[in-house]
Amino acid sequence: RAIAGLRYDASAWGAFANVIWNQGKSADRVNFNNATGGTANQFLSPASTVLNLTGYWKPLKKLTINANLNNVFNTTYWNWSDVQGSVLTQNRAAAGGFSEYNAQAAQQSATAAPRNWQISARYDF
Repeated sequence: RAIAGLRYDASAWGAFANVIWNQGKSADRVNFNNATGGTANQFLSPASTVLNLTGYWKPLKKLTINANLNNVFNTTYWNWSDVQGSVLTQNRAAAGGFSEYNAQAAQQSATAAPRNWQISARYDF
């Protein structure tokens, strides 16, 4: 993971941009499974790059308006801690035999936040 940022601060306004790059996981970097001789069909999160932008404005000495735009390019990405150990498919015992379970929907629900924005105000007393 690498993070780089650029910041500008003036007396009445400022802006900040940061780029977060996550290296994708490869099979040789996850837990080895002795039973299968491999990584047991684990989901491997791909590499991703995310851009976040922040700005603020101080119309009054004690009032600050903040705005954030996160994941500007709406990148689909996963935090490894959210998907670590999840598998692509697996057979589960069901009444009367085996059924195949596809974990794609579960992995989609574990994606990190899509593009989002926030606006806030702070007043210092």
